[in-house]
Amino acid sequence: TCALPIFSPEDFRQRLASPRFLPRGTLLAVTPGGAVAALSELEQEDDQRGRLNTGLTGTHRDWRRRGLALALKVAALRVARDLGAREVWTGNATTNRPMLLLNERLGFRPRVAWVEMKRGGLTE
Repeated sequence: TCALPIFSPEDFRQRLASPRFLPRGTLLAVTPGGAVAALSELEQEDDQRGRLNTGLTGTHRDWRRRGLALALKVAALRVARDLGAREVWTGNATTNRPMLLLNERLGFRPRVAWVEMKRGGLTE
């Protein structure tokens, strides 16, 4: 699973204000000491009724290989079912093999969307 990113308070405010934000879809695994060990986000799709997306799923390095990402993704799929979603989509970096395997295990299947390419550096 991916590393947990560092979010500023402003980042959180923007996420909470997004029309895609689902309070029930923000799932956390918290340590006994109160630290976030893992998270998974379920979001509304902008213009697709009945479709939800799993956004960021990540586990803190110290808590990996304990099934937290799997448990949170399963919980997100249950929330999606309870909300009446007909389908759930997710994105995945092709280089993140552990998350690819987890998503495949949960029944997600790849669809080719685009190829991203870069040439040289950016100049102003």
